[in-house]
Amino acid sequence: MIRCLAAFSSLAIVSTSLAFGQNSDSISVARSPNVPPPSATAAPGCSPDRRTNPNGGVLISGVVFDGITTIGSMELSTIESQVRGACFDEQSDIIAQVIQSAFSEQGFAQADVENVTLESSDSLAVPKPVTLKAEITEGPRSRFGAIQFTGNHAFSDAKLRAAFIVKRGDLYQRSKIAGSLNGIRKLYGPKGYQDLAVVPDVMFSSTGTVDLRITISEGPQYHMGELKIYAKKEISDRLASEWNLRAGTVFDGNYPQTFLDKSHSLPRDFNRQDMVLVRNCPAASMAVLLIVDQTDPGLQSPPKEVRCKKPDDSE
Repeated sequence: MIRCLAAFSSLAIVSTSLAFGQNSDSISVARSPNVPPPSATAAPGCSPDRRTNPNGGVLISGVVFDGITTIGSMELSTIESQVRGACFDEQSDIIAQVIQSAFSEQGFAQADVENVTLESSDSLAVPKPVTLKAEITEGPRSRFGAIQFTGNHAFSDAKLRAAFIVKRGDLYQRSKIAGSLNGIRKLYGPKGYQDLAVVPDVMFSSTGTVDLRITISEGPQYHMGELKIYAKKEISDRLASEWNLRAGTVFDGNYPQTFLDKSHSLPRDFNRQDMVLVRNCPAASMAVLLIVDQTDPGLQSPPKEVRCKKPDDSE
């Protein structure tokens, strides 16, 4: 019997263009539900620091997994290293999700993690050092099976499969799915598909095979629209001559960064936030704003983003 696990089906990648004032093309890969990302500034001794409250939480100083039957000592050591030394909020369900993800990266995609307990050795410390104990049922070791694509028109299945780092027979690793989705994004980005959305359905069988069904929503193929430069005329003319993506050509999502890297006319303090991409979805065009002079009068009425209406949008 094949079943699809929701926690894994939430993995998705979306490439979006910019509205006025937003950052550049973004990639979002869904995390396991409710698991906070590591803090950018981890507390001393926390590696990583996943706490949402820096004035509390626990530090995993010891790890004891009961119920292990098939996994090797080297792999088990790798899994334990994913949680030992980490800091968490004192929430066993969140810690269980991280443990499950660590087992998944070793191919045990259907591992069950139960009865997570935290035994503190110093209840007054912040964060509290604890020994983590959990009961583990590994389940079968999984490998990737069939990989199917739906909704793709710009590229053939063969082309998409070549960009996919996951291959049939590979050991199941959730991170490989994320990397494969990014490979698809890199294929579509230069071809103008700035609204690309890619969502995988992950289906597990009782024999340990994991099939993938990749649903692709390409959106419109964008073309270069207006180039608006907010700067003194001398600088504006130089920048316009350097910009090689001409109006009406397919919008290469990689070109804005290439321009930033190679332009000789941009001031030194110009950064990515000063380049704004403005989408007009119905016209399938992308305007580019280069804001060199924040006091330019033209900024009083910049081009506005126009999104395509979804079928369920009300008037």
